[in-house]
Amino acid sequence: MTTKHRGLLQTLEELERSAARLRAQLNEDRDGRDGRDSEESLAARHRYQVLFEASRDGALVVDKNSRTIVDANHAMGTLMGLASRLLVERSCESLFTKESVDAVRTLLIPKTDDLPLVMSVLRADGQTRHVEATSTNVHLEGRECVHVLLRDVTDREKLLAEREGLLVALHQAHKLEALGHLAGGVSHDMNNVLSVVLSCARALKEEVKGREQQEDIEQILVAASRGRDLVLQLLAFARKEPERRESFDLCDAVREATNLCSRLLPQSVKLKVDLPPSPELVVGDRSQMVQAILNLCVNARDAMADHGLLTVSASAEEKRMTIRVQDTGSGMTPEVQRRAFEPFFTTKPNGEGTGLGLSMVYTAIRAHGGDVRLESEVGKGTRFTFWLPKEVVDAPPLAQHPSKRMGRALIVDDDENVGRVLGHSLRSLGFDVDIALSGDEAVSKMQNGPAPRVAVCDLIMPGIDGTETMRRLRMVDPGLPVIIASGFLESAEGERVLREGATDVLSKPFTIDDLRRVMTKVLEL
Repeated sequence: MTTKHRGLLQTLEELERSAARLRAQLNEDRDGRDGRDSEESLAARHRYQVLFEASRDGALVVDKNSRTIVDANHAMGTLMGLASRLLVERSCESLFTKESVDAVRTLLIPKTDDLPLVMSVLRADGQTRHVEATSTNVHLEGRECVHVLLRDVTDREKLLAEREGLLVALHQAHKLEALGHLAGGVSHDMNNVLSVVLSCARALKEEVKGREQQEDIEQILVAASRGRDLVLQLLAFARKEPERRESFDLCDAVREATNLCSRLLPQSVKLKVDLPPSPELVVGDRSQMVQAILNLCVNARDAMADHGLLTVSASAEEKRMTIRVQDTGSGMTPEVQRRAFEPFFTTKPNGEGTGLGLSMVYTAIRAHGGDVRLESEVGKGTRFTFWLPKEVVDAPPLAQHPSKRMGRALIVDDDENVGRVLGHSLRSLGFDVDIALSGDEAVSKMQNGPAPRVAVCDLIMPGIDGTETMRRLRMVDPGLPVIIASGFLESAEGERVLREGATDVLSKPFTIDDLRRVMTKVLEL
């Protein structure tokens, strides 16, 4: 072998050794990269799992094609009421209520500008929870998937609903307040007008003998009495009703309410009234009690749309009267019974009920020192039972036609017609009457004329009002009994007038029986 050949062979051997070293290096580098890639992949999966489980919102990974769940976190299991592993491979639609199916389809086709969807899921225990859902496209392990986040907003939705209810109630209260101002503004003048009509009609009825004329006058009395009651109901609805304290026959009030109700009942609903034959006296506001009983009857009518029996009965005990209003209607669920007396709560369709009827009933009965109980069963009807304390008038009333004179009464009222008809009523009770059309005129009559035994003074007058007139009259005669009369003596105003020295108060329009009762009390007859 030549020296040249020997050199070539040596070069080839060196090249083979270099190639072997290079292959070994390449193999070593490749094995290193595979190891590092495997470690990075494991680390990435670990990070994903930590973040996935750390979310407080329910999280799902859903296969975009099959719409089955690939993964679910712990919060999602808590939301659905079962272990998260049991959600895997279930259809995504199966988690939601039927009403949310269309929203699920939208959720699984996410867009960058999509707003959160409010949907409902059905838990394993049958409860429905409201969720706010968002979604994002993801590529996971070779599959096209959707990452879904569900945030439980049930409590938030409940608070929003309650807030909306409170806003509606506030709006309703503002309307009532406006109605109260309106009612207060017109009540004084309306009650003056009705007082004149009622007094004149009663006086005419005593003088007219013809049957036809008697019937016409009776219609005037009925219409004016209805007008008076409408004013009182308007004031009650607006929470501005005068608190009248008078002795009245509760059975007669029930008869009036049921007579009114009988005109409102359909032919398919029968009315049965069972009352004691003798008068049963209680003390309070008769008009308010008539309205309370009428509200119960109307509620009963509404619960018997097709047919039924409405029974109104009363029974007398030694110290109290019991009234029952019972129907055979649809009845109430326990939830409705718990809220029945809440202001503004109603089960009637929107726009058909104010939710004030039963709350007014409860308020009126409690204000009269009584109590009310509700009993109801779905499909079997409802019964309201309430009790009122009985009370009798201790002092005998003034005689209808007294044989002796009762002394002089001073009337102070800026309305000449009211003064005239009030004077007629006082004369029928045996008083001599002196009328003043202003506070200043009344003081002048006190200083320059015969001393009156009692004064009846309007509250709202031009110039000096009723309370100031009372103070000036008392400067002339400190012991003079002064009765303040007004068409707007709500409870607080009446108490204020009494605190300022009024002997008693009369709410217009008042009857001659009201006047007789107050005079009996004030003059201790």
